[in-house]
Amino acid sequence: MNAAMPMQIRPTPRSDDAWRSLFLRLRLVGRSVVGPGRDRDARADDLAQETIARLLRAGKTSSDFAYARKTLVRLYLDQERSMRRRLARRMAWTAGRPKANHDGDAMSDAEAMVAAQQAMATLSPLQRSAFALRVIEEMRYDEIAAAMNTSAASARSSVYAARQRLSRALEEMKL
Repeated sequence: MNAAMPMQIRPTPRSDDAWRSLFLRLRLVGRSVVGPGRDRDARADDLAQETIARLLRAGKTSSDFAYARKTLVRLYLDQERSMRRRLARRMAWTAGRPKANHDGDAMSDAEAMVAAQQAMATLSPLQRSAFALRVIEEMRYDEIAAAMNTSAASARSSVYAARQRLSRALEEMKL
């Protein structure tokens, strides 16, 4: 075999059947873990696929169901924890905004939401995306750069510009 050519391992039909069987079993576990809901099947499929990908990266075999089940449950719990944290950040971000209108009266939540949406509309799409990824999703600048196909410096600059523009827009609205 040529040293420059890496050896490719092709799965045998028998191992394909074993992985397919594992996927179907994991999908059932995923459905029971996710519980009822509109996107139950899609979430269960995603969990099963991500579990199999992790098993392959870890060099595990398709016969290690206990490890696979544990990995799937951990993935689900991590996703739920992340979702709860994102929701808490969004709620804190929304609740933490001062709510006073021009007359000094308290602004309703609906009015504050409309004002915040108008302020976000003043941002360019690049700034809006970078700002949302940084503030709401709490991604690092290198992750933002990878997601937006740009450099980390450009991502940092976009977030900074978005914060400056939002600050000015919200001050003009007296928010």
